[in-house]
Amino acid sequence: MKHVAWCLLLVVALSACSSIKSRIESKPAVFAALSATDQSLARQGRIREGWSPDAVYIAWGRADQVIQGSEKGKPFVTWLYLATEQDPVTYAPIVPLRARFYGRDEMDTIYSPVYIQRTSPYRAATFVNGRVVQWADSTLPR
Repeated sequence: MKHVAWCLLLVVALSACSSIKSRIESKPAVFAALSATDQSLARQGRIREGWSPDAVYIAWGRADQVIQGSEKGKPFVTWLYLATEQDPVTYAPIVPLRARFYGRDEMDTIYSPVYIQRTSPYRAATFVNGRVVQWADSTLPR
């Protein structure tokens, strides 16, 4: 029964993920309206200034966070894509475990790994009037 639950969880998790191909199939008219150069960029998971939110969605997927604001009276929307990493703490704490055996205390040491979770943006796209005005992508080679 445990294995069935894990399999179902895995299926749900994988179905929530989308690929560039599946996003192109979900918005064929948007993809067809892109130039040949822009279609090539989208297939590579890259974007450029001037793109619509739908075109960015095809290349990058759904944003993890959406931030709205205003600069010099112009409203803008920024899509953030986040990565979560876990870093192990070098020196994990020692947790004493006491148990009562046949009238005497026993002491055992359990080494408990400790992790620090960090979430940081790795991509961002800012839209003004429904078009990308600036973007950043840390996954691109330098």
